[in-house]
Amino acid sequence: MNAHRISIVSLLGAVFLVTSCQQLPEQLGLAVELKPVAGRLTAVNPNDVVVAPIEFAEEGLQAPEQLLRQAAVGSLIARRYAPLSLGFVDASIPESLAGGVLKASYRPGSLGEDAVLRIIVHEWDTSLWDLRNALMVDLEFIMEDPGDSGQELWHARMKQRFDFEKQARTAATESALLSVAMRVMTDEICSQLPQRAVLPGAQ
Repeated sequence: MNAHRISIVSLLGAVFLVTSCQQLPEQLGLAVELKPVAGRLTAVNPNDVVVAPIEFAEEGLQAPEQLLRQAAVGSLIARRYAPLSLGFVDASIPESLAGGVLKASYRPGSLGEDAVLRIIVHEWDTSLWDLRNALMVDLEFIMEDPGDSGQELWHARMKQRFDFEKQARTAATESALLSVAMRVMTDEICSQLPQRAVLPGAQ
């Protein structure tokens, strides 16, 4: 084997080594379980969507509620929906006698929206956050038709561990890291939400 051929073989070997060490593109939504819904999302094709206050499956569960809702707003926009301002939504929620806003008390249809997105937190485990910037979550997203007795348009659930060590190295603050983490999670589950069909002439 001459020197020229050896150099080519060495170069090809180096290229193979580099490419084999690169991470493969991650496929979104592998951990998302879709619940059977009779294809009404396509028929309704909602535009304006209310992201309702976070619901918790068990008393005592905690999660960064507003950050999670804001992330869901961004994920919906990426899927061509038009979520209403969270401030606008929250201002429409009646206050309790104690003076505090009632959790998950939005009345569907109050703002004339086409759909309501409910987010239910079943698990929010932060035990590995300080050590590894990891979260174990169990989230359920349900999109409902406010004009049809809350009939489901789309329903998904995701139980997954997310690791944010890489993002933690570049995040300026803890709040910034949490915002990124929330968006990664909502993008993951919303990757299984069909994009809204934009009809000719529609805004």
